Amino acid sequence: MLIDSGADFSLITLQAGKKLGLSRGDEEVLLFAQGLGGEVSYLLRRIRLVIDQHPVIATVAWCQDEDINDMIVGRRDVFDVFYIEFRQSERRIIFTPVPAL
Repeated sequence: MLIDSGADFSLITLQAGKKLGLSRGDEEVLLFAQGLGGEVSYLLRRIRLVIDQHPVIATVAWCQDEDINDMIVGRRDVFDVFYIEFRQSERRIIFTPVPAL
C-alpha cells in the first residue's frame, strides 16, 4: 500500500474488498472523492489492517471503481497509533506503535 499523509482515509480496491468478503447493500449510497486522478466512488467500511505485525481497526474507503488498482494507507485511525519514520537513504518506512496511555 502507498502511504499518503494527504489522504483522509485508507483506500482498498474493489477486488481486495471482495476478497475480504465485503458487499454493497441494496440501498447503500455511493460516496465520491476528488483526487489528482479524477473522481472515485467508494463505500466506508471498518476493517482490521495489520501493519508490520501490529493490528489496527481502521475506517477505509472501499473503492467501487474497477479500474483503480492502488491501495493507500491514509491518516484516519492509522497515523494516530503509529509513529511513521521515512528512511529515504535506506528505502525503508518504519511503523512503530504509539505506546498506550
